[in-house]
This record gives sequence, C-alpha cells and structure tokens, in this order.
Amino acid sequence: MKIRFGRVSVRKRRQASDITEALEKEMLAPGYDLFQVLTILVSIMLSQVHGIQHGSHDSCLLQASVVPITRQMQVTHDGQSISATCSGDITLKKCEGVCESSVSPSVRLVTGYRKVCRCCREIGTRTKFVPLTSCYNNGQPLANVQAQIAITEMTNCSCSNCDD
Repeated sequence: MKIRFGRVSVRKRRQASDITEALEKEMLAPGYDLFQVLTILVSIMLSQVHGIQHGSHDSCLLQASVVPITRQMQVTHDGQSISATCSGDITLKKCEGVCESSVSPSVRLVTGYRKVCRCCREIGTRTKFVPLTSCYNNGQPLANVQAQIAITEMTNCSCSNCDD
C-alpha cells in the first residue's frame, strides 16, 4: 500500500527511518505544514507497531451464566388462582469478551482522528421458556406449584460497531 503526501510517496512496509528521510526532504519544500507531516509520520509508525487488522485481538464469546429470578405472578394452587412470588436460578447465555477499538490520526477526516469503537454484543436472540421452581404465598411455600416464564436469551455474539 502506498501513502502519498504531496510529492512524497512511500510504501507502508518500508522502515520508519526510510519514511522519515523521505518526509524530511519534502519538509524543506515551501508550502508544507509541519503538523500534517508529523501526523502522517506518527500514523504510519503506529500502524507498523500495532498493525491495522481489526479483529486480531477480538475474544467475544457466548458463555453460560446462572441468573436468580424472582417474579410476582398468578398461579393455580388447589384449583384456585392466587398471587404468588416465584423464584429460581436459571442458566442463560451471555456475551462476554474484548473487542479491539482504536483512535488514530487521520488527515482525511475533519476531526483529525479516525475512531473505531467495537463492542462484544449479541447478534441473535431467541425466546426461552424457563421454570421457576419455588413459589410462595404470604411467605408460605406452595407445594406442587411450578411457574414458567418466557425469557429472551442470546444465541450468538460478535464484535460489532458500538453505534449499532
């Protein structure tokens, strides 16, 4: 890949010293802004040190997580509909990990910086029906009562743009 600044054209794979030498020759020419030249030089050097491949350090994974849930709900006990507090520990999937984000100098953007923000987040969900195994009415346990609730669970994760 070639990077061009005025009459200076260098390949990104060249050594930083070669790039510096080429830019120093051009800095002597009239009409060049020292700040722009230094910004380009720093950008090139950072891309050589850190690389510019997105996703090279991403580790966004779908993992199991135990979540305690308590809900007030109507249940049937001894043929009657009563208000109860039902609870249970359910296993759900979660997205967890690290995604590469960066801010780097850019002479093409008005702000002077290119920002890439990536987050580990869900890219798919499904409805899962889970049982709540312990139900109580006024603090008294209700025998043979089991409630069921619908929960949205993640099915897949990926590093995605944070703005989405």
